[in-house]
Amino acid sequence: MAVHGHHVDQPARGVLEARGLLRVGRHHADQCTGLLVEPTVCIVGPTNVGSTNGVVMNDREELSALVSRLGLWLDEHAPDTGRALFSEDAEAHTAGGVAKGVDALIAQAQKNHTVPTQHFITNKLVELDGDQAVIRANLLVVFANEDGPRLLGERYEIGAVRAVDGWRISRVQIRPVWEVANA
Repeated sequence: MAVHGHHVDQPARGVLEARGLLRVGRHHADQCTGLLVEPTVCIVGPTNVGSTNGVVMNDREELSALVSRLGLWLDEHAPDTGRALFSEDAEAHTAGGVAKGVDALIAQAQKNHTVPTQHFITNKLVELDGDQAVIRANLLVVFANEDGPRLLGERYEIGAVRAVDGWRISRVQIRPVWEVANA
């Protein structure tokens, strides 16, 4: 078997697999041409995108899910579940105003989300720094008003902190990009 163009004998391959450093995949040409080629191997290490450290990848997945749960919480209009998303001292800076503290943040969300909504959060970029993180994402939100839908394109910058029971949102900054009323 070849690893980055070098032959790897069976005992060495077993050691790499046991350490979780070996990933076997087919060369791109195999998928494009249907030709049978020898499987290629990629050694995953700290210089690769992501990390072999499961904690770092799990943190990124948890933070991405946290942002998705934020959108779902806003769409479901379920104020009680908001406490599981935010730190006690969380802040939100939105077009609807500034809210400081989890109670004020929940109240602001209720005040500004009175009609059915659907939040589409995409292109999440997670930057980790120990027990803190910043997530940047694009947001498309549809407000289903009686006189026609209102569409907003915005950018999220979300701060998060690691709590005893998982990641919590500590800050939400929303920057409007565009709006279409009564689309």
